[in-house]
Amino acid sequence: LNRQLSDLGKVITKVSYVLAVLIFLGRLIYYFFFDGDPANNSDWVAIFDYTLHSIMIAVTLIVVAVPEGLPMSVTISLALSMRKMLKEKNLVRKLHACETMGATTVICTDKTGTLTTGKPAVTDVIPGAVSQGRLMQIAAALESKSEHPFAKAIINGVAVNSTADLTVVEDGSVLSIGNPTECALLRWITDEWQSDYRAIRDSHRIISTVPFSTETKYMETVAENLETGRVCRFVKGAPEYVLQMCEETMTASHMAEMRALLSEYQSRALRTLAFAYQREGVDPELIFAGIVGIADPVRPGVKGAIETCRKRAGVNVIVVTGDVAATAEQIGMEIGLFDDGEKPRSMSGQEFAAMTDEQAL
Repeated sequence: LNRQLSDLGKVITKVSYVLAVLIFLGRLIYYFFFDGDPANNSDWVAIFDYTLHSIMIAVTLIVVAVPEGLPMSVTISLALSMRKMLKEKNLVRKLHACETMGATTVICTDKTGTLTTGKPAVTDVIPGAVSQGRLMQIAAALESKSEHPFAKAIINGVAVNSTADLTVVEDGSVLSIGNPTECALLRWITDEWQSDYRAIRDSHRIISTVPFSTETKYMETVAENLETGRVCRFVKGAPEYVLQMCEETMTASHMAEMRALLSEYQSRALRTLAFAYQREGVDPELIFAGIVGIADPVRPGVKGAIETCRKRAGVNVIVVTGDVAATAEQIGMEIGLFDDGEKPRSMSGQEFAAMTDEQAL
């Protein structure tokens, strides 16, 4: 908008200069040749006065050519647009955002909490050494599922290797504090496995922590069990990275089985997390504990909004997410990001960073 106003100002300025020059020359030509009074051509005082008056008219034309109310009218129109957007439940802090929204051709949107409800829940779990069916057989023979060693490793990893918390408010509802994914894991071990994560967390002394980052794709915590004195390293993160970290302790068939299960989870639009652990003095390398599948339902109305953007407004929608490509593509198909029969398209951050500006466009 500023660029367009600047261009408009230049055009008005050039036109006003041309008109001012034409008016000035026209008045002089009229004065000397067409006013019908030859005496004017010899009266230097009159000539000077008339010339000065013509210059003043020309300068005045240049000055008043640009309307004084133009900047104010633009501000008023943007303010009215802000009020209109507020009625649409969109809070705009800066005026120029209204112009940006009106000129938008591409929307890059986050997935979790924007396209989805932001209330994830654990729906599937595969311990590292057994299939899910075999786990149920073991669980049926045990008084508590949490006694299974790999399930216990995941439970301890969720409790110790996280920073989220759950608290009960006055009305009795449970309030999640922290990362939504970690909160979903805490609710899962509390409700499904009847485990007190606070007791587990309090029974460990944190020695070191490596927070999750988009570069490493995993979080790591080293903690000492205050009851046994044993130090354990807990890792959770993207399954592709955690599986790679556990290659030394996994057979080829086991690795293939976990990758197949991982692909199945991702094809169902489940967000996946892998867990691993290493006990000091016991395990030479990281032991793969299992994969957890987390579902985050699509937010109501998203599919209609995507259709409106793509079909009616001509706005392309791009989903930017930390999830793996398969999960993101499945979510994209569910929300109507692709036409029927159209092959989903995705690109990693590394691939995008390697592209030139021309290729990206």
